[in-house]
Amino acid sequence: MPRPRNPIPKVRCHKGAAVIDMYDAGKRRTITLGPWGSRDADLELARILNEHKATDTSRSRITVNEVLLAFIQHAEKHYVRADGSTTHEVSEYKLVVRYVRELYGHKNAADFGPLALKAVRQKFIEVGWCRSLINQRVNRIRRMFRFAVAEEMIPATALTALAAVSGLQRGRSQVREKDPVLPIADEVVDATLPYLTRHVRGLIELQRLTGCRPGEACTIRRADIETDGDVWLYRPIQHKNIHRGKDRIVAIGPRAQVLLREFFTPDPADFLFSPRRAVEEVLAQRSMSRKTPRYPSHMKRNALCRVGEPQRTPTKVYDATSYGHAIAKACTRTGPTIGQPIKLLPRRSAHYSFTSKDQFVVYQVNSTIFALPLEKPTGMPFEIARFEFSPWEVHVLNDDLTLLVQEGVAEDPDVKSSADPMRIWWVDKGNKKNSCEARKKTSIWRRLQARQIFASLQ
Repeated sequence: MPRPRNPIPKVRCHKGAAVIDMYDAGKRRTITLGPWGSRDADLELARILNEHKATDTSRSRITVNEVLLAFIQHAEKHYVRADGSTTHEVSEYKLVVRYVRELYGHKNAADFGPLALKAVRQKFIEVGWCRSLINQRVNRIRRMFRFAVAEEMIPATALTALAAVSGLQRGRSQVREKDPVLPIADEVVDATLPYLTRHVRGLIELQRLTGCRPGEACTIRRADIETDGDVWLYRPIQHKNIHRGKDRIVAIGPRAQVLLREFFTPDPADFLFSPRRAVEEVLAQRSMSRKTPRYPSHMKRNALCRVGEPQRTPTKVYDATSYGHAIAKACTRTGPTIGQPIKLLPRRSAHYSFTSKDQFVVYQVNSTIFALPLEKPTGMPFEIARFEFSPWEVHVLNDDLTLLVQEGVAEDPDVKSSADPMRIWWVDKGNKKNSCEARKKTSIWRRLQARQIFASLQ
C-alpha cells in the first residue's frame, strides 16, 4: 500500500529557487516561491499555507453519493406545489440518481468527468429510452453537479468539464426517436366514455370543451371560478408556469358551465372531480341494482370480513397519473389496446369463435376446448371442457361460455370419418372442470334441446 501523501507541501531548492509541489485533483503543480532562503519565499509560503488551511480539505473527498443525497434533499424542498406536495421533477431526479449511484456512487465527486457522464448516458441508451428523453436526463445530471458547485462541494472545473459533453443529435446516433403524439379521434373518445365513471367522463368532456391541461382539470374547484359574467374564468391554483410568475386563465363557455354545475357541492373548496365521491357513487349504484335480498346471515358475514381500516382508500382529488390510469383501464374494456399484441392462437386449432360481446375467443386443440380472454392482451387461456374424442363442431351460445358441442365417437381410432356417430353435449361454464364421464349425466331434455338448437343453426 503506498504511503499517504503529506498534506503540507515541503520546500525544496530547484536551480537556486524555493519551490513546492501542490496537488489539485490528483495532478501535481509546481509553484515557485522566490529565491532560495529569501524573505519573499518565506512570505509566499506562509500565504499559500494559510489559503490551504482555510480551504476545507474534506471537500476534495466528497463522493458522488454525498452530492446526490444533498441534491435530493434540496429538490424535495425546492420542487413543491402550492399545497406543499412535490412535483414530478423530484421523481425524475430520483430515477436518474438510481443509475448514477449504481455506476459511480462510491467515486470521488470531483473526478466525475465527461467519460463518466457518457458512461451513464450509455446506460440510458441500453435501457431503451428515446433520444430526447436521454438528453433531458443527462441535463438533470449536470444540474445536480451545478448545485454541488454552488454549494462549494466540488470545484467549478468539474462542471465545466461536464458541459463539454454535447447532447445526442437527430440522425447522428443509433438511439431511437420519440414517436409523435397524435390526436385521438372523436369516435374513439366517444366509444370509451360509456366505460368510465361519471367523474372521469366529466374530466374528459371539460378538456374537450375548454382545452385545459389534465392537471388543471383535475384540481378545479368552485372557489377558483369567477362566475360573474357570461363566460366563466377559471384560475388554476397550480400550473406548469406558476414558478415563472405567469398567470393562467381558462375560459369556460356555456356548454362547459352546464357540465360543471352537475358536480357542484355545497362546499366551494371541494374538488369538483373526486375519486372518493366517484367510488361512493359506483357502490351506491351497485347496491341499487342488486336483485337478491340482503339476508341477515350475509350481512353478518360481510361485517366480519370487512376491513376496519383499509390500507388504500380513494383520494379526494385526481392527479394526471390516476386520471390516465382510469382512461387506460377503460380502453382495455372497449377492445384490444393498440400496440399490445394479443396472444396468438395455436396453429393446431381447427375451430375458433368469439362471444357476442367479444370478451372471449373459444378454440379447440385436439379434444380440449379453451377460452382466451380478450380484455387482457397478455392473459393466459383456460380450459373449458375436455372430451374423450375430438369435437366436430363447437357453438358458443352466450358470454357465460355455455357451449353446444358435437363429439364424434370414432369407430376406428386412427381414422376420423364423417360417418362416425355423434354425441351432443351441453357444456356450462360452471362445470368446465368436470370430466367427460360427469357430463354423460346430462339430462335427456337438455340433449333434446341441444338437438333442436343445432337443427336451427344448420
